[in-house]
Amino acid sequence: MQRKKAIICCLAVLTGLLIPLQQAAAYFAEDSFTAYWNKESVAKVSGRAVSPVYTVKPGDTLWSISRLFGVSLSELKTLNGIQDEDLIRVGQILRLPEMRTHRVSRGETLWSLSRRYGTSVGQLMVLNQITDPASLKAGQELIIAGNSKGVQPVTGQAQKMVFAWPLKGRITSQYGPRNGEFHHGLDIAGEMGELIRAGEKGVVITVGYLPFYGNTVIIDHGGGYKTLYGHISEFLVAKGDTVEKRQPIARVGSTGRSTGPHLHFEVRINDKTVNPIHYLDS
Repeated sequence: MQRKKAIICCLAVLTGLLIPLQQAAAYFAEDSFTAYWNKESVAKVSGRAVSPVYTVKPGDTLWSISRLFGVSLSELKTLNGIQDEDLIRVGQILRLPEMRTHRVSRGETLWSLSRRYGTSVGQLMVLNQITDPASLKAGQELIIAGNSKGVQPVTGQAQKMVFAWPLKGRITSQYGPRNGEFHHGLDIAGEMGELIRAGEKGVVITVGYLPFYGNTVIIDHGGGYKTLYGHISEFLVAKGDTVEKRQPIARVGSTGRSTGPHLHFEVRINDKTVNPIHYLDS
Protein backbone atom coordinates (compact mmCIF):
# COMPACT_ATOMS: atom_id res chain seq x y z
CA MET A 1 0.00 0.00 0.00
CA GLN A 2 2.81 2.41 0.93
CA ARG A 3 4.66 1.52 -2.27
CA LYS A 4 1.52 2.27 -4.33
CA LYS A 5 1.16 5.71 -2.71
CA ALA A 6 4.82 6.46 -3.38
CA ILE A 7 4.43 5.59 -7.08
CA ILE A 8 1.34 7.83 -7.38
CA CYS A 9 3.17 10.75 -5.73
CA CYS A 10 6.13 10.37 -8.09
CA LEU A 11 3.86 10.35 -11.13
CA ALA A 12 2.07 13.49 -9.91
CA VAL A 13 5.37 15.33 -9.43
CA LEU A 14 6.65 14.30 -12.88
CA THR A 15 3.38 15.38 -14.51
CA GLY A 16 3.57 18.79 -12.86
CA LEU A 17 7.14 19.26 -14.07
CA LEU A 18 6.65 18.16 -17.66
CA ILE A 19 3.31 19.64 -18.76
CA PRO A 20 4.12 23.35 -18.25
CA LEU A 21 7.16 23.04 -20.54
CA GLN A 22 4.83 22.88 -23.54
CA GLN A 23 1.79 24.94 -22.66
CA ALA A 24 1.51 28.60 -21.72
CA ALA A 25 -0.81 29.65 -18.91
CA ALA A 26 -4.59 29.59 -19.20
CA TYR A 27 -6.61 32.33 -20.91
CA PHE A 28 -7.68 34.28 -17.82
CA ALA A 29 -4.78 34.10 -15.41
CA GLU A 30 -5.39 35.79 -12.07
CA ASP A 31 -3.00 38.68 -11.62
CA SER A 32 -3.00 42.26 -10.39
CA PHE A 33 -5.22 44.67 -12.31
CA THR A 34 -3.54 47.83 -13.58
CA ALA A 35 -5.37 50.20 -15.90
CA TYR A 36 -3.56 50.58 -19.20
CA TRP A 37 -3.84 54.37 -19.05
CA ASN A 38 -1.99 54.50 -15.71
CA LYS A 39 1.00 52.47 -16.84
CA GLU A 40 4.21 54.52 -16.77
CA SER A 41 5.54 52.68 -19.80
CA VAL A 42 4.36 50.17 -22.37
CA ALA A 43 6.56 47.28 -23.46
CA LYS A 44 8.07 47.61 -26.92
CA VAL A 45 7.60 44.80 -29.39
CA SER A 46 10.69 42.85 -30.29
CA GLY A 47 11.19 40.04 -32.79
CA ARG A 48 11.24 39.94 -36.57
CA ALA A 49 9.27 42.24 -38.85
CA VAL A 50 6.34 40.74 -40.78
CA SER A 51 3.86 42.10 -43.34
CA PRO A 52 0.52 40.37 -42.60
CA VAL A 53 -2.65 40.41 -44.67
CA TYR A 54 -6.35 40.33 -43.71
CA THR A 55 -9.30 38.84 -45.61
CA VAL A 56 -12.42 41.04 -45.49
CA LYS A 57 -15.36 39.35 -43.75
CA PRO A 58 -19.12 40.08 -43.87
CA GLY A 59 -19.90 43.21 -41.85
CA ASP A 60 -16.36 44.59 -42.08
CA THR A 61 -15.74 48.21 -42.99
CA LEU A 62 -12.38 49.76 -43.72
CA TRP A 63 -12.78 51.83 -40.55
CA SER A 64 -13.53 48.80 -38.35
CA ILE A 65 -10.52 46.97 -39.84
CA SER A 66 -8.24 49.96 -39.20
CA ARG A 67 -9.45 50.07 -35.60
CA LEU A 68 -9.02 46.31 -35.13
CA PHE A 69 -5.36 46.43 -36.11
CA GLY A 70 -4.47 49.82 -34.67
CA VAL A 71 -3.58 51.49 -37.97
CA SER A 72 -4.86 54.76 -39.40
CA LEU A 73 -7.58 54.73 -42.03
CA SER A 74 -5.45 56.79 -44.41
CA GLU A 75 -2.50 54.39 -44.05
CA LEU A 76 -4.71 51.40 -44.82
CA LYS A 77 -6.17 53.12 -47.89
CA THR A 78 -2.74 54.13 -49.21
CA LEU A 79 -1.24 50.69 -48.64
CA ASN A 80 -4.02 49.01 -50.64
CA GLY A 81 -4.59 51.69 -53.30
CA ILE A 82 -8.16 52.31 -52.11
CA GLN A 83 -9.85 55.55 -53.15
CA ASP A 84 -13.38 54.92 -51.83
CA GLU A 85 -13.45 53.23 -48.43
CA ASP A 86 -17.05 52.07 -49.02
CA LEU A 87 -16.05 49.84 -51.95
CA ILE A 88 -14.24 47.00 -50.16
CA ARG A 89 -15.78 43.57 -50.73
CA VAL A 90 -16.07 40.32 -48.78
CA GLY A 91 -13.11 38.06 -49.56
CA GLN A 92 -10.84 40.95 -50.56
CA ILE A 93 -7.29 40.57 -49.23
CA LEU A 94 -5.91 43.71 -47.61
CA ARG A 95 -2.25 44.37 -46.90
CA LEU A 96 -1.48 45.57 -43.38
CA PRO A 97 1.48 47.73 -42.31
CA GLU A 98 4.67 46.02 -41.20
CA MET A 99 4.32 44.61 -37.68
CA ARG A 100 6.61 42.91 -35.19
CA THR A 101 6.40 39.51 -33.53
CA HIS A 102 6.50 38.26 -29.95
CA ARG A 103 7.62 34.79 -28.87
CA VAL A 104 5.40 33.46 -26.07
CA SER A 105 7.15 32.65 -22.78
CA ARG A 106 5.99 30.27 -20.06
CA GLY A 107 3.22 31.80 -17.96
CA GLU A 108 2.12 34.32 -20.59
CA THR A 109 -1.52 34.47 -21.69
CA LEU A 110 -3.38 36.32 -24.42
CA TRP A 111 -4.84 38.46 -21.63
CA SER A 112 -1.44 39.39 -20.16
CA LEU A 113 0.00 40.05 -23.63
CA SER A 114 -2.97 42.25 -24.59
CA ARG A 115 -2.30 44.36 -21.48
CA ARG A 116 1.44 44.45 -22.10
CA TYR A 117 1.09 45.73 -25.65
CA GLY A 118 -2.04 47.85 -25.24
CA THR A 119 -4.14 45.74 -27.57
CA SER A 120 -7.08 43.33 -27.07
CA VAL A 121 -7.44 39.56 -26.83
CA GLY A 122 -9.80 39.65 -29.81
CA GLN A 123 -7.27 41.53 -31.92
CA LEU A 124 -4.51 39.03 -31.09
CA MET A 125 -6.83 36.12 -31.92
CA VAL A 126 -7.88 37.54 -35.31
CA LEU A 127 -4.40 38.57 -36.39
CA ASN A 128 -2.89 35.20 -35.41
CA GLN A 129 -5.88 33.05 -36.45
CA ILE A 130 -6.33 31.68 -32.92
CA THR A 131 -9.70 30.03 -32.27
CA ASP A 132 -9.04 28.74 -28.74
CA PRO A 133 -7.26 31.18 -26.38
CA ALA A 134 -6.35 28.32 -24.04
CA SER A 135 -4.30 26.68 -26.80
CA LEU A 136 -1.51 29.28 -26.53
CA LYS A 137 1.87 27.51 -26.30
CA ALA A 138 5.20 28.59 -24.91
CA GLY A 139 7.52 29.26 -27.86
CA GLN A 140 4.65 30.23 -30.19
CA GLU A 141 5.32 33.34 -32.30
CA LEU A 142 2.56 35.96 -32.32
CA ILE A 143 2.13 38.96 -34.59
CA ILE A 144 1.55 42.16 -32.61
CA ALA A 145 -0.59 44.87 -34.21
CA GLY A 146 0.59 48.34 -35.10
CA ASN A 147 -0.72 50.12 -32.00
CA SER A 148 1.51 48.01 -29.73
CA LYS A 149 3.56 50.96 -28.53
CA GLY A 150 0.48 52.36 -26.88
CA VAL A 151 -1.44 55.57 -27.29
CA GLN A 152 0.79 58.59 -27.57
CA PRO A 153 -0.34 61.65 -25.59
CA VAL A 154 -0.99 64.97 -27.29
CA THR A 155 2.25 66.90 -27.63
CA GLY A 156 2.76 70.52 -26.76
CA GLN A 157 2.34 71.37 -30.45
CA ALA A 158 -1.36 70.47 -30.36
CA GLN A 159 -3.93 72.18 -28.18
CA LYS A 160 -5.84 69.84 -25.91
CA MET A 161 -9.54 69.80 -26.76
CA VAL A 162 -12.13 69.72 -23.97
CA PHE A 163 -15.44 68.06 -24.83
CA ALA A 164 -18.90 68.54 -23.35
CA TRP A 165 -20.46 65.44 -21.85
CA PRO A 166 -22.52 63.79 -24.61
CA LEU A 167 -24.94 62.36 -22.05
CA LYS A 168 -25.50 63.03 -18.37
CA GLY A 169 -25.56 59.70 -16.59
CA ARG A 170 -23.70 57.15 -14.51
CA ILE A 171 -20.52 55.67 -15.97
CA THR A 172 -21.12 51.92 -16.06
CA SER A 173 -17.82 50.89 -17.66
CA GLN A 174 -14.53 52.77 -17.68
CA TYR A 175 -11.82 52.95 -20.35
CA GLY A 176 -9.27 50.14 -19.97
CA PRO A 177 -9.01 46.36 -19.59
CA ARG A 178 -12.37 44.62 -19.21
CA ASN A 179 -13.20 40.90 -19.26
CA GLY A 180 -10.21 39.89 -21.34
CA GLU A 181 -10.63 42.78 -23.79
CA PHE A 182 -9.55 46.41 -23.86
CA HIS A 183 -12.54 48.75 -23.55
CA HIS A 184 -11.75 51.74 -25.77
CA GLY A 185 -14.29 54.20 -24.38
CA LEU A 186 -16.77 55.07 -21.63
CA ASP A 187 -20.19 53.46 -21.23
CA ILE A 188 -22.70 56.00 -19.91
CA ALA A 189 -26.11 54.82 -18.70
CA GLY A 190 -29.18 56.48 -20.18
CA GLU A 191 -32.86 56.02 -20.85
CA MET A 192 -33.97 54.59 -24.19
CA GLY A 193 -34.50 57.52 -26.56
CA GLU A 194 -32.66 60.07 -24.42
CA LEU A 195 -30.82 62.75 -26.41
CA ILE A 196 -27.10 62.34 -27.14
CA ARG A 197 -25.20 65.57 -27.82
CA ALA A 198 -22.05 66.38 -29.78
CA GLY A 199 -19.00 66.81 -27.57
CA GLU A 200 -17.66 69.65 -29.71
CA LYS A 201 -18.22 71.40 -33.03
CA GLY A 202 -17.26 69.26 -36.02
CA VAL A 203 -18.23 67.47 -39.20
CA VAL A 204 -20.14 64.17 -39.14
CA ILE A 205 -18.05 61.62 -41.06
CA THR A 206 -19.88 58.37 -40.21
CA VAL A 207 -23.57 57.60 -39.71
CA GLY A 208 -24.46 53.93 -39.85
CA TYR A 209 -24.12 50.46 -38.39
CA LEU A 210 -20.70 49.17 -37.30
CA PRO A 211 -19.88 45.70 -35.91
CA PHE A 212 -20.14 45.60 -32.09
CA TYR A 213 -20.97 49.35 -31.91
CA GLY A 214 -24.36 49.02 -33.57
CA ASN A 215 -25.75 52.31 -34.89
CA THR A 216 -22.87 54.77 -34.69
CA VAL A 217 -22.04 58.43 -35.28
CA ILE A 218 -18.44 59.63 -35.68
CA ILE A 219 -17.57 63.34 -35.68
CA ASP A 220 -14.31 64.84 -36.92
CA HIS A 221 -13.40 67.90 -34.82
CA GLY A 222 -10.16 68.78 -36.59
CA GLY A 223 -6.66 68.76 -35.14
CA GLY A 224 -6.64 64.96 -35.20
CA TYR A 225 -9.60 64.69 -32.79
CA LYS A 226 -12.62 62.48 -33.45
CA THR A 227 -15.45 61.32 -31.17
CA LEU A 228 -17.55 58.17 -31.54
CA TYR A 229 -21.08 57.58 -30.23
CA GLY A 230 -22.27 53.96 -30.25
CA HIS A 231 -25.36 51.75 -29.59
CA ILE A 232 -27.66 54.50 -30.90
CA SER A 233 -31.39 53.93 -31.44
CA GLU A 234 -32.07 56.90 -33.75
CA PHE A 235 -29.89 59.21 -35.85
CA LEU A 236 -30.59 62.96 -35.78
CA VAL A 237 -27.79 63.93 -38.19
CA ALA A 238 -26.50 62.79 -41.57
CA LYS A 239 -23.02 62.20 -42.96
CA GLY A 240 -21.47 65.52 -44.00
CA ASP A 241 -23.47 67.63 -41.53
CA THR A 242 -21.67 70.31 -39.53
CA VAL A 243 -22.73 70.17 -35.89
CA GLU A 244 -22.27 72.55 -32.98
CA LYS A 245 -21.09 71.72 -29.47
CA ARG A 246 -23.92 70.15 -27.42
CA GLN A 247 -26.17 69.84 -30.49
CA PRO A 248 -28.44 66.75 -30.35
CA ILE A 249 -27.07 64.16 -32.80
CA ALA A 250 -28.77 60.90 -31.80
CA ARG A 251 -30.83 59.04 -29.21
CA VAL A 252 -29.74 56.42 -26.68
CA GLY A 253 -30.30 52.83 -27.72
CA SER A 254 -29.02 49.29 -27.31
CA THR A 255 -27.94 48.29 -30.83
CA GLY A 256 -24.87 46.16 -31.56
CA ARG A 257 -23.19 44.24 -28.74
CA SER A 258 -25.07 45.80 -25.85
CA THR A 259 -26.79 44.58 -22.69
CA GLY A 260 -29.12 47.54 -22.27
CA PRO A 261 -29.68 51.17 -23.23
CA HIS A 262 -26.50 53.23 -22.86
CA LEU A 263 -24.01 55.31 -24.82
CA HIS A 264 -20.56 54.03 -25.74
CA PHE A 265 -18.40 57.16 -26.12
CA GLU A 266 -14.87 57.28 -27.53
CA VAL A 267 -12.31 60.03 -28.02
CA ARG A 268 -9.68 59.38 -30.68
CA ILE A 269 -6.53 61.38 -31.41
CA ASN A 270 -4.91 60.62 -34.76
CA ASP A 271 -7.09 57.48 -34.92
CA LYS A 272 -5.83 56.18 -31.54
CA THR A 273 -8.21 55.93 -28.60
CA VAL A 274 -7.50 57.84 -25.39
CA ASN A 275 -9.28 57.85 -22.05
CA PRO A 276 -12.29 60.16 -22.59
CA ILE A 277 -12.44 61.10 -18.92
CA HIS A 278 -9.28 63.19 -19.41
CA TYR A 279 -10.89 65.18 -22.23
CA LEU A 280 -14.36 65.88 -20.79
CA ASP A 281 -15.24 69.12 -19.02
CA SER A 282 -15.64 68.98 -15.26
